[in-house]
Amino acid sequence: MDRAWDYHSPRLEIGFDTSGAELVVYRPNGVRFLKFAELEAAKVADEQRASRLAYLAGRLVSAGITVNEIDELRALTQSAILSQSPRTPLSA
Repeated sequence: MDRAWDYHSPRLEIGFDTSGAELVVYRPNGVRFLKFAELEAAKVADEQRASRLAYLAGRLVSAGITVNEIDELRALTQSAILSQSPRTPLSA
């Protein structure tokens, strides 16, 4: 992604934008690094999703769905969640 940053680190290949009120740091692919507060919110959402998944899996077991089918459901759900953009902490 071609972008004019205030500073570009040739070694890390990340960009720094100081044009606004806060420092913004971009990955080599141009995607902004998340702040710790954003990461924490994403972590809470992920934990809530996992808790809900466990609850629903328990309901499926009580309905006669096999453990193997539930494991497959969990694997598919995890792969869908993990396929989202990587989350890397950065204090800004």
